[in-house]
Amino acid sequence: MPELANGFDAFWNSGWAFPVAEIAHKYANNADFNRLKDDLRSKASLLDKWRAGYQSQTKTWADLAEVMIEGQATLLLDKPHFEEKLPTQVSEKLLQTFRGSEGEIIAISAYLIMTDELLNSIQFAINKGVKVSFLTNSLASTNHIAAHSAYRHHRKALLETGAKLFTVRLDAENRLEHEPPGFVAEHFGLHGKVVILDDDHVFIGTLNLDPSSMFLNTEMGLLIESPELNAAVRTAFLSDFSPQSSWKLELEENGEISWTSSDKILTQQPANNIGQRIMDFIFGLFPIDSEM
Repeated sequence: MPELANGFDAFWNSGWAFPVAEIAHKYANNADFNRLKDDLRSKASLLDKWRAGYQSQTKTWADLAEVMIEGQATLLLDKPHFEEKLPTQVSEKLLQTFRGSEGEIIAISAYLIMTDELLNSIQFAINKGVKVSFLTNSLASTNHIAAHSAYRHHRKALLETGAKLFTVRLDAENRLEHEPPGFVAEHFGLHGKVVILDDDHVFIGTLNLDPSSMFLNTEMGLLIESPELNAAVRTAFLSDFSPQSSWKLELEENGEISWTSSDKILTQQPANNIGQRIMDFIFGLFPIDSEM
């Protein structure tokens, strides 16, 4: 796509891009570099089995071309961030699609932190009768506890809009669907950024639904019009929302939140260990939500 090339050129030629060699010498440290190489070599051996299988799957990858789904794609791209204009082009367009939805919004985001703009767009859609569902990481599955603490401050407000909210189970039944055969990851969590809109559009990109992605970072994505792709992506994520693979958050009559899965109901958010709970509490004390 020419638009992608033009977007790359805009950043390449901006004041934000410069040769790494200009600053690399300031941080040169052979001891640190050698430790890094040793660490990478030790971890690389864990991938030997996966790498061997990958090399034998050339035909499988080639066959994908035969089943690719066509659609009309629009590139959404933030402009390089300068003082006079924040990089909000992608988030503004995405929120516009939220407000224009007529049927259903299914949003998958590794980090989910409500902003006023996002919350208002969700409420606007729900008031029109649009069904809205979110999937994000739980405390147990997140790799960014500070971001989770910020999410925790706003999840009640999200539930009060009438939106459905799900978080990833660390022991998700469908975990094997996401891991290559013979390879077990040390950590299991959600990294995707996908929005399924009505029955004919899909957004796939780099944007998380949080303040840093929406207002600070430069992001990009494709807004694709394709009923067939919409149905395929919807099906692909269906098991991630199941009670066997996620927790459904619900607002109880007393104002507290419960977490429901296929085999239990919790009144305290699921965590992997007490250390996560302590860190979540500490990060929650800092007024940093708008920076997450």
